[in-house]
Amino acid sequence: MSCLFSVVIPFYKVPFQLLEECLASVASQTYRDFEVIIVNDGDPDFPQNMIDKRNNLALKYIYQDNSGVSVARNKGIEAANGEYIVFLDADDKLTPDTLEVFQKEIQEGYEDVYIGRYISNIETVEAAAEPKPHEVVKKDLICCIISHENDFPGYAIGGPWGKAFKRDFLKKNHIRFIPGVKKCQDRLFMMECARMAENISFVNRVVYIYTMDNPASVCVRYNDEIDEILNSVLMYTEKFIKNCYPLDKKIDYAFGQMHINFVIVILKLKYLNRNRKINLIKRVREFKAFCKEFDARYYVSNYKISGMTIKWRMVFCLIKMIG
Repeated sequence: MSCLFSVVIPFYKVPFQLLEECLASVASQTYRDFEVIIVNDGDPDFPQNMIDKRNNLALKYIYQDNSGVSVARNKGIEAANGEYIVFLDADDKLTPDTLEVFQKEIQEGYEDVYIGRYISNIETVEAAAEPKPHEVVKKDLICCIISHENDFPGYAIGGPWGKAFKRDFLKKNHIRFIPGVKKCQDRLFMMECARMAENISFVNRVVYIYTMDNPASVCVRYNDEIDEILNSVLMYTEKFIKNCYPLDKKIDYAFGQMHINFVIVILKLKYLNRNRKINLIKRVREFKAFCKEFDARYYVSNYKISGMTIKWRMVFCLIKMIG
């Protein structure tokens, strides 16, 4: 049955309380012409009872063997009947009027992509800063997605959440999440969306609540494979730039900023992580070896990123000395 929205929720090992709050936020939407698609990415402990009791929702449940969030979201796209697709992580929430806000915008323009504002779960909609609406310059969006810079405060430019994507736009341009990419798959997806979209509209309303304190999130836990994972993201991004924006200095600088952000992430989740149980001498050797292999000294010396803490400024000074 056709509808205006398909809300796609991938699930894997999310605390049940967060999933319950996520589904409650969908069930309480003020606009009702939507379906919900939950894709269980091979979690044997999925709480089936939570969806069984949601008889007030047009809900599809899809199970797949563990294949990653990219494959789960792609299955959601393929199963969607809605004119627009809204991605929702299972540990996050929609605001009560998210779909109504997007529906009113669609009535006015029928754009390929709508980008709404977001807040964290420790903020309130009333207290959220009021960013000015942005005119969309495609290259600025792509630079922001690649660099990880916060050039559009209040909007999560690099992720698929907090947005509504026209289903036909995604299908016509064969835009999907890349299977096998374990981190930053969102940004690779958004790069293609920004490049291919004929029209993108910013929506100056909070439509998404991002959970910052989920201990199971891949964004915060120790990861012994993180350097290999992010090197694959760099490879895909470099290919994208060479194919679509060769010799573009602004895009190239954003790619340098991506390297700096990845230096921070790799050090945070692996080499300087307290859960890496090695002695100090070995840790220093590993740190130096990583900096040399990643060419970290070059990037921290030639590119700048915003919002660096004193701690990371000190780490970067150390890289310049010994890296």
